Amino acid sequence: MRVVWLYLLAFLSLPLFTNPILCEEHNDFTCVEKNPLDLEQQEPLLTMATANKLPTVFVSHGGGPCFFMSAEESSIPQMARGSEAMKSLQRLPKQLGAEKPTAIVIISGHWESDKVLIGAKERYTKLYYDYGGFPRHTYEIEYKAPGDPNLAKEIQGLLQSKGIPAELDFNRDWDHGVFVPLKVSYPDADIPIVEMSILRNYDPKTHIEIGKALEPLRERGVLIVGSGFATHNFRPPGLKIQQQFIDAVTETAVGTEGKEREKGFLEWAKLPGARAAHPREDHWIPFLVVVGAALNDKGKLMYREDLDMGFIFAHWSFQ
Repeated sequence: MRVVWLYLLAFLSLPLFTNPILCEEHNDFTCVEKNPLDLEQQEPLLTMATANKLPTVFVSHGGGPCFFMSAEESSIPQMARGSEAMKSLQRLPKQLGAEKPTAIVIISGHWESDKVLIGAKERYTKLYYDYGGFPRHTYEIEYKAPGDPNLAKEIQGLLQSKGIPAELDFNRDWDHGVFVPLKVSYPDADIPIVEMSILRNYDPKTHIEIGKALEPLRERGVLIVGSGFATHNFRPPGLKIQQQFIDAVTETAVGTEGKEREKGFLEWAKLPGARAAHPREDHWIPFLVVVGAALNDKGKLMYREDLDMGFIFAHWSFQ
């Protein structure tokens, strides 16, 4: 409960966000502000994915059930229902420019374990509301997408073939790192979902290797999603140093590939502002899995919204 209250208190203290930024690629890797009201007139930000091979994507999943509260009842109205942050997740399927996924594998920063655990239930009739202090109706949210035990078993085999210990989990329900962003992006709940844990040791190399093991699934139309937050510091040191981290991540994602990109993110903690953005990297580790599953694919900054006091809400894709 202490962590939950810290999470809530952190967002309660946030001042107003700055304007959201919609991003296009530029030679200097900068992010150019776009007018959100012009979205319908703009071309999709990402090109069509290679037929039958889906991208990988890292999303910032917000704070608790924020997208399911009105601005009036929310302590963080800039991330409430109808906010630009929510709209960025709603646009995600179109922005990816890919076919409808045959399944979604999602790595959540809210599930940690000593070995990789893979959700293997066929049905998830309940959700794990791992937050506190929110309106009653946010504990009644439903998301009844199917699980995929066969895919879970296949993932276990892929990981074990690379020497990565992995076990199937038949007990845990989906946490809000899963149902919050996916209910916004894929509200029909008609795509099978498999959730995976991150390792408590937060080892960058192992998590990139996990991504490499998952990469073949993309050829079969499986969307690999990392769910966390672009910056996650409950004592934000200021926006400028957080921006340096996001800029460095984007430059590495966009400007490198293969071994160079792998080396850059193996040493992510050396990037400018890294530890200011993530003193504890639970919400960053899913990004490394996504990177590992697409080392040779083009990186894109899909969306970025700079918050005062150093919080930054951003999504990246690789395809």
